[in-house]
Amino acid sequence: MKKIYKLALLWLILRGGLACQMPPFIQMDLMPFPTVEPCRAPFWTYNRDIKPIFETHCTRCHGENSAAKGIRFDYYWAAKTFVGDDTTRFFCVINHHADCLPMPLGAPKMDACAIQKLETWVRRGLVEN
Repeated sequence: MKKIYKLALLWLILRGGLACQMPPFIQMDLMPFPTVEPCRAPFWTYNRDIKPIFETHCTRCHGENSAAKGIRFDYYWAAKTFVGDDTTRFFCVINHHADCLPMPLGAPKMDACAIQKLETWVRRGLVEN
């Protein structure tokens, strides 16, 4: 009797029954992992996500060589201090609201993705790494 079971098992393995397929009651449709849109992550970090935005839009005037009004965005603690002290003003200037001086000064408003990243970074606690 054991010989029949061994032969049946060998036959299933050789025909691919056990090696490649799952029984129908176990099979599931494989769904792809959900993707995160480039601007819709749960959080952003300064070094990975925010600093490149500041380098593109802000550090020409608010960097190491030119800290207009003493505001710098080229390193984390300076950016965190300024943004954290007055988030309302920060949101106002990057969104080009009428009652604020629009930033970047003399340039078009940042794209919606960059603004969303900055706002999410602030609301999630100004994470560094």
